[in-house]
Amino acid sequence: MSDESTIHNVDPLEVQVFQLVTELLLDPEGGDAVRKMHWLAEVVEKAEAAFRQAQQPAAIRRDGHLIGHLFRILDEFEDFYTLLERKLQGASAERVRNERVNAAVCRLLLATAPVKTRFIVRLMYEEDVLDRVCRWAEGENTSTTTPPASLQLQCYAAGLLSVGLRDRSIADNVVNHETLPVNLLRRARYYAMALENERNQAVEYMHTIQKAALANSKHKKSTAIAAATKKRRLSMEKYPPQVHQDVDMEAQDISERLVHSLPSPAPDNATEHDTSHEEPQKQLLLLDLLYTLECLGLMGEYLELLAPAIKEDILGTIITFLHSHHPTLWSATLKLTSHFLAHKKFAFLFLENGGLQLVLGKKTQEEIAQLHRSMSMVLHGFASSTVVMESIFSRENDRHSLLRMALALLGSPHDKARQNAVVFFGLVLPFRAALEFFEQNEGVYVLLNLIRAGNQPKNAIQRQLAHDACLCLRQYVRVHFGMFVYALQRKITSSSRLPKLSQRKPVDIDDKSHEQQLALFEKHGKGLKDTKWVMELGRLRAVLVLLEVLDVFCKHSARDLEQETTSYRLWLVERAQFSLQSLRLITLVYPQIALEVCTTTLTNSQRNGLSILLECAMSSHFRDGDIVRDSMYVFGNCVLPITMELSKKMKDDTTLKQNLRSILKLARDKSAIKVCLSLLRYKRSLQHADSIRFLAARALLGLSRDRHIAQILEQMQV
Repeated sequence: MSDESTIHNVDPLEVQVFQLVTELLLDPEGGDAVRKMHWLAEVVEKAEAAFRQAQQPAAIRRDGHLIGHLFRILDEFEDFYTLLERKLQGASAERVRNERVNAAVCRLLLATAPVKTRFIVRLMYEEDVLDRVCRWAEGENTSTTTPPASLQLQCYAAGLLSVGLRDRSIADNVVNHETLPVNLLRRARYYAMALENERNQAVEYMHTIQKAALANSKHKKSTAIAAATKKRRLSMEKYPPQVHQDVDMEAQDISERLVHSLPSPAPDNATEHDTSHEEPQKQLLLLDLLYTLECLGLMGEYLELLAPAIKEDILGTIITFLHSHHPTLWSATLKLTSHFLAHKKFAFLFLENGGLQLVLGKKTQEEIAQLHRSMSMVLHGFASSTVVMESIFSRENDRHSLLRMALALLGSPHDKARQNAVVFFGLVLPFRAALEFFEQNEGVYVLLNLIRAGNQPKNAIQRQLAHDACLCLRQYVRVHFGMFVYALQRKITSSSRLPKLSQRKPVDIDDKSHEQQLALFEKHGKGLKDTKWVMELGRLRAVLVLLEVLDVFCKHSARDLEQETTSYRLWLVERAQFSLQSLRLITLVYPQIALEVCTTTLTNSQRNGLSILLECAMSSHFRDGDIVRDSMYVFGNCVLPITMELSKKMKDDTTLKQNLRSILKLARDKSAIKVCLSLLRYKRSLQHADSIRFLAARALLGLSRDRHIAQILEQMQV
């Protein structure tokens, strides 16, 4: 009975895939092999498309879905992938008039890419295979009539190459290819010219932007530059316009319009598409365009590609595609743009020609929801350059729109989009305008929720999101600390020598500047007067969230981590380190919060904050030096506040004294003296040994204020 129910539950497509693979392996060189490979690829592509459409963005596992069953069937045939690999080798691939077979092999491999990326990359590590795929992807001259089989091979080889380019070593080789990168740039520009409506809109848009820049120029020099810029035309304008069609081009699908605009292919004797399972020409043209943009994007960050890209008018190509209404083309164009934004020259050209306004405007909320990941990549690209962000923040409308978009992406259902948005805010929070916007729109609350949710990540993307959220919170605290120290510095020195912080200039929070700020504060600081941001962190239970991160670190460190991957171990220690650094600054500038840090009890482990800090101080993690040092900084601030030593007012603060007595009593109960004494002999990390021993001695000095601990130390003759 169970066997019958199992048979009835099998999807017909699974049976079909099983039969196709069996027949293909029995007769791999037969006349029907090409049709079967296309048929098999078509089935897998449709199942993958259905999976992506039906599932939530966070769901990435295919087990239990039809596509997962199909891939499992393919894996059960040991010779299947060996057959595809053999067909890419020279003996088979270099046969005369073998384009249709090679195209079918590339398409079938490309269909398996969602789960076989490493296999495809390994194939391309072979130099002759990579050269062959590059030659196929380069194709013939796109301005001439291309036979269907050649177009198929060019399209699927470009898709296969886009998978291989995700590997850095392959990208290093391909970007230095003699002709391929330039030919891909020209192909993208050629497709942009084929879209006549978008091309004309792009030309008009760029001229409008340039005229506006000319009208706003106030100096003769800038007027001359703008006038010269006005004369600049898109390089695509020198080509004659395509013949207008009778139908309304705006209403047509973009792939249909590519077919109308490009030369018709040479006649081919292949069977009809519905029986051969080969994709029609209009779909091939669109796929070829998308794969071309993806290949260029994956090489876009290389400096070697910048000069030829500008020469081939990559900016005009991007502006043209941004005038389309095709969501897939828009997404591919945004990803391409995000990679080229790594170059400041391109970023400024993009801004000068109104690219940012195109990205942020003219889209409905429904359209933006489909573009979360690619939009977030563009934001990340802009934020990677401080100079570019200064230029954007000088324009109030652009600044507000950009920040509003980034805030919306923080709530995206796509983990990758949220991660890019978190990284964006981590990079722009040093700007006062971004900091104020972030606080006014409850950005800190969202950030703390992301950190808390990341304590139990389900996959690598969620793990990276939790890591970046901890880093962003540390940046947030550092920015406030940097602003406070800058104000302190202006009081100490002449105010005229240090100008006020500008909304458009970032606060320096790099490691070197931060160490200098700490040294200045420890010498002259007297605690915060304006405690608004610290009180807000307290209201949002930030201390509890940070202690939970440390508790996760302690639990996992107690296990044998040798079996875990290096990336996982680094994730544990870096999140803990960011949390400790945040706690250090909070307890340094606002000693009143120390009691909350020490006494907060976690629901899961039923341990208080002081116990967690002391366990971190005794860490035996492979990067324990950083953790031990930072935990001792926090513990030292709790038992011996620096600001209390510097401020007479704080010395007379009854509440602070009472809090300190409670902390010292708790420290005595938790054997803090034992931890500090053991750290006086710390030698594991040579880099941090001296500072850890100093911090242990400083903590003992603070503990000695408790008369019971003082008696113990006196008897031990420490």
